[in-house]
Amino acid sequence: MNLRDLTEYASSQHGIREECRWSDRPGLSVLCHPRSEKWLAVLIRQWNEAAGEMREICELRADPKILGSPHPAWIRRPVRMSGPNWIAIVMTDQTDAAYVFRLLDQAVQTMDAGYTFSLAGSACTSSSFQYQETPLVFADTPVSAGTASPGPAPDSIPARLIRMMDLYDYQDRQPGHRARNFLRQARFMADFRDSQPWDGHVRSMFPVYHDLNLRLLRGYFTWRTAVRQGQWPRMDASVAVIYVYELLNLVGVRTPEEALEKLREFEQKYVLTEQGTPELQRSLRRWICGFAILHHLDPAVVRECSHPETMKRDDALSVLKKPADYADRDVFEALCTFGPKKMSDSILAREETGQGIHLMARIWCGLASAGENGGEFTACFGQQKRSGWYPLSNAVWLDPEPALETVYVLSTVRSWQKQGGNWYEWRHESLYFDQKRLHILLRTADRLIREQLNLRGKLKPRPEESWAEPVIRQALEQEQIRQRQRQQEAAKAAIRIDFSSLERIRQDAALTRDSLLTEEETAREMPAENPGKAAETPLPAGESAPAGKPQEEALSAEAPGAATAPADIGRQNPLPQLDAVHMEILKALLEDDAARVQTLLQTGFLMPAVVTDAINEALFDGIGDNALECDGNRILLAEDYIEDVRSILGGDKDA
Repeated sequence: MNLRDLTEYASSQHGIREECRWSDRPGLSVLCHPRSEKWLAVLIRQWNEAAGEMREICELRADPKILGSPHPAWIRRPVRMSGPNWIAIVMTDQTDAAYVFRLLDQAVQTMDAGYTFSLAGSACTSSSFQYQETPLVFADTPVSAGTASPGPAPDSIPARLIRMMDLYDYQDRQPGHRARNFLRQARFMADFRDSQPWDGHVRSMFPVYHDLNLRLLRGYFTWRTAVRQGQWPRMDASVAVIYVYELLNLVGVRTPEEALEKLREFEQKYVLTEQGTPELQRSLRRWICGFAILHHLDPAVVRECSHPETMKRDDALSVLKKPADYADRDVFEALCTFGPKKMSDSILAREETGQGIHLMARIWCGLASAGENGGEFTACFGQQKRSGWYPLSNAVWLDPEPALETVYVLSTVRSWQKQGGNWYEWRHESLYFDQKRLHILLRTADRLIREQLNLRGKLKPRPEESWAEPVIRQALEQEQIRQRQRQQEAAKAAIRIDFSSLERIRQDAALTRDSLLTEEETAREMPAENPGKAAETPLPAGESAPAGKPQEEALSAEAPGAATAPADIGRQNPLPQLDAVHMEILKALLEDDAARVQTLLQTGFLMPAVVTDAINEALFDGIGDNALECDGNRILLAEDYIEDVRSILGGDKDA
């Protein structure tokens, strides 16, 4: 049980709302009597550093005899309140909710009966209480014999119903006895059907089978029979809840998924009609949420049944905890959730280029996790804290696997853990949010962004922002550095080489070269371009071929590398993608003859970068990487691929 169970019961049963009267003590609140407005209970929430969890205590007006007689371990003497009429109830998984509810009912009834309490002093200091008892006077009231509703005849009572009542263990008074008895009886009556129409009324808020007489029990089972057949006749909400208890304990269903489907059907066909009540709807939504967590059902069910404001806050916290995973707009809207009220309609939000939102989001990305202690996210929203969680509180339910340890994660900021037989909830407590720090950061960032973007409506610096300004300026500078890096990378990515156009480039270069050659240079080039006609080309005047050598060899002696080498390679080319000149350049690179490479490039009017790409493309299938590099006007062969190139060329160093 926890304090939320008590406040919900007080609200639904007595119309009492929890009141937080001390802004400097957010963990302290009170429940007041609905008519006299006197304090009935003081609710205390304290973070226990040693245990690492939230501790919840209720100091309640009650009969002081409780402390003088044997009582449960979770009932103790009060700490904050003094006087003989107060007890302290420690909220644990062992606390009996039904017992606490009865104590609250008695406190309300006692004050209605004429007890007058006067409180002196503060709620958080020692106080004295005095009361004056007014005796109750009862008058005799005649009872008409005709008003009693006769019960069913003994011979018409189903024997199975009698056996079910005999299953109740009156000797079991340990914590959880109510749920154990109910589950034992519910499983026994799982498929029971009856045909006795309902004609009664139950005023109890959370009854079980044991709280109903035979006539009412038969009416309930008749109603349940109709519900299972798709009909929804009228039924008191306090009795219809027994059907919910059965589903929560998987009675009458085979799987948790089937139970969830029937719980939703109950909500649509009963709770949301004129038969249901707002209190039952709230309880049902909370029970469905806990049921989904217990059985690891779809997180969408938990989100649907949780309070919308809680989910909105958790979604914003998830974004702010890992802002790098989200778009700028999402981060900005999450900051607006916890920031100043008008932040979503500020100049930054309406800035046309979107730079205001972008810079605000990027600043938070830089601040969120920077630092040794978790960055500004932890400074503003604290660490996740563990508090006791009591699944299906107020419902009659028994854990089928008390020793099982498990974890259910809803988001990065909220999860549930079962450990040592107890359930705990991990969440960021709003009590520990430092929203003042967050607002200072956001206003400082807003002011500096407006200055940088030269927006209208400049903000004036405030003294309390002195510590935040250097932090924000550093974040802005880092974002500017990252933006320049992104621009440089984008510029590099925009440069793409179209290898399909290399052949066209070569052809254009050849045409340009031919247009620039003189007649003499053209004559010298012809043997290399058409070796078959070399013998018919006359030598220049006054020159003759050396004795014993063909004419083409003489030409080759005058222009080595421009005629003979390409012609020879053309007949023995291991890389058909390359022409003779490119093959000669590759061999010169293999021989580390830089001068020869430059001569071939100049005589061929070739661009080093284009030649590098062409040779790399031809070698890629054999090597799987770029073997050549170009640093301006030079072509270099990587040392790691020398042997690979030599192997591709046939290992002939002198070719």
